[in-house]
Amino acid sequence: MTRELKVTRKADRLKMAIAVEGVAERFGCTIEKREGGLYPGPRCMQLSLQGPGGLCVTVSLDGDTTLKDSFLLSWHMALDSRNELDAATFGGGVNPHHRRKATHLAQGFEDLLARLARGFELAASGKAYVCKTPLALAA
Repeated sequence: MTRELKVTRKADRLKMAIAVEGVAERFGCTIEKREGGLYPGPRCMQLSLQGPGGLCVTVSLDGDTTLKDSFLLSWHMALDSRNELDAATFGGGVNPHHRRKATHLAQGFEDLLARLARGFELAASGKAYVCKTPLALAA
């Protein structure tokens, strides 16, 4: 029987970060990792991912979180991207005014990985965006 990964355990946070990086690498995302210190905190590791078409998300693996088995994903578009998220395909709470931000709540680590993969898969195919022209996807 395999032990379930818990964000409250340092060794598990490292394993979780490796798994998140694996999903990001599958889609050619850039990865910026921060950990410890005043920000993001002594028991926190953050991975900022930027994927196809400028889709970005920061994954926070915080050992002090009160959401022990939930992960809030705040998706957003990179500043230099002209793409807008399509609420019909991307799902979650896409901001209806500018369509450049969306929120998903993952229930458990496996759901987190699945939501990351789905988001970046939609971005890579262009289905995440309202404007699917080659010029917009290049940004």
